[in-house]
Amino acid sequence: MRRESDSAGPQAAPDRLTTRAGERTSRRALRLVLVVTGAAVGLVVLLAAVDLLRIRHDLDEGQHSLTALDFKTVDERGGIVPVASGAAGDLHRAAHVASSSPWLSLVSHVPGVGDQVDALRDLTGAADRVGQLGLSTAKDVQSALDHASDQGPSGRVALVDQVTASVDRLQSGLRAVDVGAHGSLLAPLRTARADLVRELQKADGRLDDGRVTLHTLHDFLVGPRRYLILGGNNAEMRSVGIATTSGISLVQNGEVQVSPFVEAAESAIPRPGVPLPEGWEWLFGYLDP
Repeated sequence: MRRESDSAGPQAAPDRLTTRAGERTSRRALRLVLVVTGAAVGLVVLLAAVDLLRIRHDLDEGQHSLTALDFKTVDERGGIVPVASGAAGDLHRAAHVASSSPWLSLVSHVPGVGDQVDALRDLTGAADRVGQLGLSTAKDVQSALDHASDQGPSGRVALVDQVTASVDRLQSGLRAVDVGAHGSLLAPLRTARADLVRELQKADGRLDDGRVTLHTLHDFLVGPRRYLILGGNNAEMRSVGIATTSGISLVQNGEVQVSPFVEAAESAIPRPGVPLPEGWEWLFGYLDP
């Protein structure tokens, strides 16, 4: 009996053309995968860059609104609350994009990039907190202004007291802001963190100065105090500052009363007058004080 192996004919040699075609197909498939992957990665990076630009724009707008605050801007935009609200909205939008961007989340999985994304979210979150504190303070101050306008002169004292309390709350809130963003940061983030820390420190000092001014204003308005008011015409002010008129102002419980003004000749004290403090005669003697 013959075995099956004995009856089998010679085996056919592999087809080289088929093998090469298969290799080319494999290479094309690999290149296609690489191209698609590269395009996807490039798209993610591009979209992440767009979100970064959006964040930078919103932060710049919010910061500019807060730092460039003046009476002219407040008047043009309808009050302090609209200005603060616009700034807070910009800062909140920046923080929202930083925390919710899917593209930044994808990029954060790249080794070394995750820490930078976390730092970005820390900084925008801190800026958002500053914006909300500013908006809350603006609402408190505006409410105090509206209320004081209906209380007459005594409302001025209450207004100063309420603004002082708002400043205290704002300063306490700013001191509690956690900037975060620790670790090894790239230059832009490192600079941004240093700028934010410096601005918070400057704000703390300015609020201290503001509190001193408010306390002084409180004492001034509560009184009772009498002040001598000296006046002069433009010609005298341009020369040596000679006072040509004078009056008395009485300040008490927010009310300011001013007496009629009289010319200098009517208020002159006959010589020798009263003793002058040391140095006054040498400095101001020629003005006949």
